[in-house]
Amino acid sequence: MPLNDYEYSYRGLTFGGATNYQVDKESGILDMKARRSDRPFPRQHGFLSGKHLMSEKIIEIIIAVEGDLGSSDLADRIDAVMDAFNPMDYPDTDETNDKLVFQYPGFGEQFILCRPIRRTLVGGRTFMTELGVRMIAIQLAAYDPRRYSTTQDDSGVKTAGFSVTNDGDTDGWPVVVFTTDGSGNAKITNSTTSVALELAGAGSSIAVSCDMGRRIRGAVTSLIVYSGATDYYPKWVAPRTPFYLAPGSNTITFDSGTNVRVYSRDVWS
Repeated sequence: MPLNDYEYSYRGLTFGGATNYQVDKESGILDMKARRSDRPFPRQHGFLSGKHLMSEKIIEIIIAVEGDLGSSDLADRIDAVMDAFNPMDYPDTDETNDKLVFQYPGFGEQFILCRPIRRTLVGGRTFMTELGVRMIAIQLAAYDPRRYSTTQDDSGVKTAGFSVTNDGDTDGWPVVVFTTDGSGNAKITNSTTSVALELAGAGSSIAVSCDMGRRIRGAVTSLIVYSGATDYYPKWVAPRTPFYLAPGSNTITFDSGTNVRVYSRDVWS
């Protein structure tokens, strides 16, 4: 369900806007720790997060939970916040659970991939608690500090050269799906960035899915898979430079493979 202006969602909890979970303070979402690195890709999940980002981004949010003083609804809402931002809760390896989604006017709905590292009830008995408001301070660490559009664009199946547009201001890491040719090889090239993605000897006419974003973030799931099971990572021809989309229009060509499909998002630094 789309968010309204100034609303956020994380692990099933919608807060901010006109909800009973008001955002009293937020910092970090639109911030970036900028520092040039001579190593463009991460060593492991959550540590080196992109070409211009040497350290993780810390997001801090203070939520004012509203309810009738002494009522069960206030206690339940406090529990809902504490559960959603539980640092010890890792539902599964799917990054969907790590999406902090937000809607700011003029930006469109976006998300950041992050994990909670701290949540604390703020203060004791205060004037605000007498009115039925409890403050909860949240901290999250963004292991990929880029901001992604929640809208995923689908190029559709292509059998000849085509273009893909990244309306953001930094490189985007798409999911590329292609079918190998009769020799089991496939190669596609982004002519705009001169980066190619090539697979050799995988077998004839195999549908292959390549998730470049997971490669960049160092996720443990397979980069190149067939039918969600067989790992074709070793077939990726060196140098294994992740295939990316530069800001603006990108021209995609392929000289082998029967068809190509690109799933992409606009990306901001």
